This record gives sequence, C-alpha cells and structure tokens, in this order.
Amino acid sequence: ISGVISEKLFCSIDMYLLSHYVISFHAMRCMDMDIYHLYLCLSYHTMKKKPETSKILKLQNVLKSKIDLENQDMDLAVLVEKMQSYIKVKGAVQIGPLIQQTRTFVNEEEELDMEIILMLQCNHFINSVEKPYSMESVLRVTDCMYCRYMGPEEQLKIAYDKINVEAFENDIELEGESYTVFVDENEEEGTIVADVFVPKKNS
Repeated sequence: ISGVISEKLFCSIDMYLLSHYVISFHAMRCMDMDIYHLYLCLSYHTMKKKPETSKILKLQNVLKSKIDLENQDMDLAVLVEKMQSYIKVKGAVQIGPLIQQTRTFVNEEEELDMEIILMLQCNHFINSVEKPYSMESVLRVTDCMYCRYMGPEEQLKIAYDKINVEAFENDIELEGESYTVFVDENEEEGTIVADVFVPKKNS
C-alpha cells in the first residue's frame, strides 16, 4: 500500500457522493442533455467496455475496519498498515488487495451520512478479533453493476459515472453502497486499476 492511499480513498468519498446523489436518477432526468452526453463521452474515452450488469463479489476471511470520518488527524495509510500488522500478529497472511466499502444513508437526524469500511482478506479466519476490527468469514454481494477502471486515480469517479449512466439507460435502481477493489497501482505513471461493484436494489 503506497503513501497515496489516503488521497485515493478521499477521492473515492467525493466520487461516491457525486455518483449516487448528484448523478442520481432524478438528476439525470433533470440534467441538461449536453451535460448528460458529456458524461457519456468521458466514460467512453476512459473505458470503452460497457459495465457488466450482473456480477457477484465474493470475499473470504475478511478483516474489517470502520473509518472514523470525524477524526481530522486520521491517516488512512497508517490505518491500512495497522490492519496488515494485525493480520501478521494473528498468524495470518493477507490475500489480495485493499477493498473499500462505501455506504450512504439517512441518519437519525434525517441528514445524509456516510460510512467507509476498509477490508483485507486473510488466508484463514481470525478468531477473537479485538476492536476496532471485526471479522467476517464470507462476504457475498450478488447482482452488482460492475466496471473495471484503468487510468489516473483522480479520475476514478468516471467508473461510478459510467455505472450510473448504464443503470439510468436501463431503468436499474442501485443500492446506496459500493465496493471498490484496488487491484493495482503504478506510482510512476500515477495510474491505478480498480474494480467497482455497485449492488442493484431488490437483489
């Protein structure tokens, strides 16, 4: 995990809010068609392959850590490093890349709120996990819109935009959450490979 992981995750926070609230179904219907076509063009030039509409995300032996978004001194890179160290201390081995779950919801004050959970897979289940961590043996998310993004990390939002455009055109309603798998990173070129999964409603 590189030192730019904090920028990557904060970028993901912004793009997720834009994707699910600014570029919502209602916004698409009210949007000027020139802007709508601009989103189509941006998506086409960045990722020419259309999003897939029915993918399954399956993770095993998942260590989870919920991010405290109110902590201004939070260093996301340090949080990930602590998760990796915790896995080693428990005698396990990390399997695969970092996964980020982002969920938006209306809180008790009827305000838009969000939570972000970092996830790492292990080679076996870790028993007696202490806070702030939790462990899940199998995480299976079915019937997802899926898109693979390859390009500058600051433009990762386009993957979410592309999924929203595809969902809008096919009258697909999406859940208020997403899963981003950070598959690879080229620090020299400033590019990443990321798989984005967005569950459909009533799956």
